Amino acid sequence: MKTVLKWVKAVGVIFVVILVGELHAVKAAARVVDEQRPWLLPLSLGVTGLGFIILIWGWTRIGLRMGKPMTREEMEQLAAQTQILGPGKNFSKARLWGKTAGVKVDPPVEWTFGEMKAAWRNGAWRRDPDMRQKYIITAGGILFLLSGFSVLFLLFEPPSVKLILGGTVLYAAVRLVRGFRRA
Repeated sequence: MKTVLKWVKAVGVIFVVILVGELHAVKAAARVVDEQRPWLLPLSLGVTGLGFIILIWGWTRIGLRMGKPMTREEMEQLAAQTQILGPGKNFSKARLWGKTAGVKVDPPVEWTFGEMKAAWRNGAWRRDPDMRQKYIITAGGILFLLSGFSVLFLLFEPPSVKLILGGTVLYAAVRLVRGFRRA
């Protein structure tokens, strides 16, 4: 019953957003954005690409610096876990054929907003290469996600879709700022 209520709520919210997207003011704002698409879309694509490159470069650098080779059993265990997440049949064991290679970072590289905020206040992000790397990865991830949604915002023409995507970007930005301020 709870699942049905959640679905009804979700469909209701989508219905309301579609109705709001039909308002004259929302359509006018969507037209203004669409008129700016010729220069906004390449800019957003560039920022998204830059964020992706920074993010992947940061993780690759950590893997090269701190990574240890994975055993065949670890590779099979990882493959089995990722198969479980996908649609279709679940497997408790995965078989990999041929040569395999992988890198694991042990202990895992994790950080919180609180650690980043403290490092910013005491200047450790400038002195500590690990913290600097964490800042680079975080910046790349934020650029990639937020600008990726803005690319979708620019590509879709219906005002209701723009409203959903714009709301998603705004929600993510507000949650990031609130999380960082509370840390």
